[in-house]
Amino acid sequence: MYNDYIIKILVEEHSIDVVSFGEKSDGTKYVIAGVILPKGLRDTQNLVDVSGSYFQLFNKLRKGFAQSFSLLERYNYRCQGVSPISVKEDLRGLARIAGIGERGLNRSILHKDYGCNLLFSAFYTNAPIKPFRGKVPDYCFKCGACIEVCPGKAISQRGVSIPRCTPYSLRACQKCLDICPVGNKKEDIYERKNFDNR
Repeated sequence: MYNDYIIKILVEEHSIDVVSFGEKSDGTKYVIAGVILPKGLRDTQNLVDVSGSYFQLFNKLRKGFAQSFSLLERYNYRCQGVSPISVKEDLRGLARIAGIGERGLNRSILHKDYGCNLLFSAFYTNAPIKPFRGKVPDYCFKCGACIEVCPGKAISQRGVSIPRCTPYSLRACQKCLDICPVGNKKEDIYERKNFDNR
C-alpha cells in the first residue's frame, strides 16, 4: 500500500495540509491534496499580488506531486495530475468522495480543522492505494453566516446561484470562506503570514 509513502512526501516533506485517497464510480483511483488559503488572501485590489500568492500555493502542490510521481513511476505506475484550476474536473466532488467533508451552503468542502479555506489539487494513479470507504462527515450546521456576508446574494439554503456568484468570484471574493465558523485551527491559519515556507 502506497498511502503512507504518499502522505510522508506530501505532508512531512512539502507541508501539504490535507491528503486523502478516493475512487471514482468508474474505478479510477486518485490522491487529493489541499493547501490552506489564508484569510483575506483575496481581499486586495491588487490581483497581481493575489496571483503571485496563488502561484506559491500551486507550486507547493506541484513539487509534492512531482516527488510522488517519481516514487510511483519508479515502480511502473501511471500518474496524471489535475490542476487546481481545472474546469474539467470537480475537485470539490473528488474531495467529498475521498472523505474530506461534505459541501457547505456555499458549496465548498468543509474540513474539520480548516473549514472551507482549502485549495485542492489531485492526481489519478493505478498504484495500489487504499481509497476512503466510510461515511463522509458533514460539518456544516447551516448557520447562514455565508448567506449574510455574500455581496452578490448568491447563497441561500437551497444552494448557490452561479450567475450571481461569478462576477464576485472573478474579482477574487473570499468572504463566504473567511466567515465560515467551521474549523478549530482557523485562527492559526489566519495568523500565518508566510504560508509557503513553514
